[in-house]
Amino acid sequence: MQDIRKKIEEFSDEFLLDQYSNNQHEYTAEALKIMEEEIHKRGLLNANDSSSDDDSEQERLAQYLKEEFVPLEHGFSQMDISLAAEILKEERIPFTVDDNRHSGAIPVESELTHTYTISVPKSLFENAQTSLNQIFQKSDGRFSVKYASIRERLKAFCFHEINLSWDEIHDEVEVHFSAEELSAIRSLIVRLQSEADTIESETGEMLFYYDNLEECAGHLAENDRQSFSKADLLTILEVLQVYCEKSDFPQSLEKTAEILLNFFVK
Repeated sequence: MQDIRKKIEEFSDEFLLDQYSNNQHEYTAEALKIMEEEIHKRGLLNANDSSSDDDSEQERLAQYLKEEFVPLEHGFSQMDISLAAEILKEERIPFTVDDNRHSGAIPVESELTHTYTISVPKSLFENAQTSLNQIFQKSDGRFSVKYASIRERLKAFCFHEINLSWDEIHDEVEVHFSAEELSAIRSLIVRLQSEADTIESETGEMLFYYDNLEECAGHLAENDRQSFSKADLLTILEVLQVYCEKSDFPQSLEKTAEILLNFFVK
């Protein structure tokens, strides 16, 4: 606790107010209490160079942070927690995030299956639920994003949030692709190999699994291959994501995308 207090005491006024106002979810309840004490000690809520609107907002936050924080009834996956945080920020609802992973030395859950819990001030509980319900649906103890189609779900998949170790990403999984799927996927891989530079330039984003395209295509070309590494499956997902909004995207690959998404997003 003393280490946390010392670090917070070293925050500049501007940084302290910013963290207190906009990034409550990154701190524990104890840290937030220390930040509140530090803000009052420095007199920042009534600083002459702060606008009246800023003062009012800080006082509003201070009131809510004195309340009991209660957890929402459903949790969030690693894929969805960032979106949930953005929604609550926009609604000006203070919140904290608890990572419910096992704390032992040997992990008992993968990075993709553990759950995050959001807690909000008790008086804002219903407001938070209402805001999140506009974007999320509830199932199996979790909030999950509502999608109108598999293609929308595929476009929303975030590869940078898939944290797998070297061993995990090279683990092989038993998968059977039909001849039609294999042909369609290989065609898209060849297409992406020639269009990658253009696509990266147009989107401003790097392809995560570009370096695995050739190897993945080789694996797909092997006769009677029944298992693929997770790197191969993620490569295929990225290829499907790149082209899923194109008019010539094979409709048959929507089911392929759904199965792969369900594998990586529990």
